[in-house]
Amino acid sequence: MKTAKKFFFFLCVLMLTIVSLGSLNASLDTKGTDFWIAFPGNYSGGGYYQALFITSDVNTSGTVDIPGIGFSTPFNVTANTVTTVTFPSLIDVQTNDAITNLGIHVTSLQEVTVYGLNRRDATTDAYLSVPLDILGTDYFVLGYMNTNVVNANQFLVVGTANGTVVTITTTVTVGGRIAGVPYNINLNQGETYLLRDPNFHPSDLSGTKISSTLPVGVYGGHQCANIPFGFVACDHIVEMIPPNSTFGKNFLTVPLATRLNGDVWRIMASDNTTTVTINGAAQPVIRNSQPCGNTSVRMFRLWV
Repeated sequence: MKTAKKFFFFLCVLMLTIVSLGSLNASLDTKGTDFWIAFPGNYSGGGYYQALFITSDVNTSGTVDIPGIGFSTPFNVTANTVTTVTFPSLIDVQTNDAITNLGIHVTSLQEVTVYGLNRRDATTDAYLSVPLDILGTDYFVLGYMNTNVVNANQFLVVGTANGTVVTITTTVTVGGRIAGVPYNINLNQGETYLLRDPNFHPSDLSGTKISSTLPVGVYGGHQCANIPFGFVACDHIVEMIPPNSTFGKNFLTVPLATRLNGDVWRIMASDNTTTVTINGAAQPVIRNSQPCGNTSVRMFRLWV
């Protein structure tokens, strides 16, 4: 098992229509030989395509399994190249507030890095997978608010071991799940649980607390978000969220090369009364599990 340096703060980046939670400290390693991952549901259009992109520093081989549907395929990776694994059927999770068997198990002989791509017609996003040895038992969900009731913000939990009890405390009421009232679900290895929030703007599941008796994988994002508010077209948002044990305090951001009007950032604290400084200027205090308002800037240095 690798040792991940402890941090207390996590910066979540939403660059217009994509979320990037990859702003982790350089010492945190996302390479691994064992991954439990999944695909939260994309917009329900046509042209679906889900794929994994697997790369490594060395020659290696492995297997991609989806036990719940009986899918299994081997793969080989040549050092410093990318191997693509595609799936013969739709495997993103669309069933709301229910347990499904769509967890994906990736194993390899040597360490690999795994990226997931979820594409539908005109709505696509990708994420960096977090390996099993980095997964934890405490998370805050971070996604994006609803701007169009046709689509919904959402989170997904994937089990890595049988008999896992997951406790969820949502920030908004979704169906029978009452805001601020914890509820439990039970997950076995490879099982997935999706909660989708179809409430009107500005409803947002960000800040939802997830804790578990055994390590789980957690995803945050949006089925298809309209960014900025009022923009007609939407795009899928997905990211695998690192556990609270990996939060950091110092970040340096870099904008997209051709973007002129700044990027959209969201910042979440794990502790109350957290002070954030951007380019030397103190920002309003943010509290535990409450993301601060969207910050649109071209580039900044951030300290906590």
